Amino acid sequence: MSSILYMSPPEAIHARTLKPGDTLVVVRPLKEQPPACEICGGDGEERCNNPDHGFIEACGGLEVQRLGCPVCGHSEDYLVPNGGDCWECGGLGVILPKLRYPVGLVLAGKEAWTVGMSDDRTECYLYKADIEEHPSCYPRWRSSATMPADAVCRRFKVVENSVDKLDDLTSLDWIVIGLDVIDTITAQYGADAWDSYTEILTLEVQ
Repeated sequence: MSSILYMSPPEAIHARTLKPGDTLVVVRPLKEQPPACEICGGDGEERCNNPDHGFIEACGGLEVQRLGCPVCGHSEDYLVPNGGDCWECGGLGVILPKLRYPVGLVLAGKEAWTVGMSDDRTECYLYKADIEEHPSCYPRWRSSATMPADAVCRRFKVVENSVDKLDDLTSLDWIVIGLDVIDTITAQYGADAWDSYTEILTLEVQ
């Protein structure tokens, strides 16, 4: 279970504007898209699970076979007439993966960083998100993946998590998420990006 949140530059910059108790929305691509539901075949519609189907099929030529299943009428694909959502996938048509970031988990926010000098000429950590002007003056920014634990200056608690399609996000979410994250997701999923599922987290600043 991960306890680290690798932050994109827009996420890190936006986090600077938040105070404890405020929330931040982030999106993370899934390594693989959810597989289609084997019960409904991906259409999300309710299928009959009457255990007597085998018995009915075995009663060839009898009245019980003519009448068929009382739930689905013994339709070819067991589709329940005027039924609800599939009981296995909840109507999504896919089986969603186990969430990587469960509610309650506290994440250490790692971001682009480097080592520099403070005003009193002692060595200290510097963060790219704090350099509002001329960030290129610090050419040796290091990847968030290399940030040491004692350099972490922000932590977030997962208060809500879901797996949703990109197309279902609101315009406000997109503003917060930032264009570089969108570019990463579209690069991974290509033409199907907007119809792809991603993990969406609502984080509370600690």
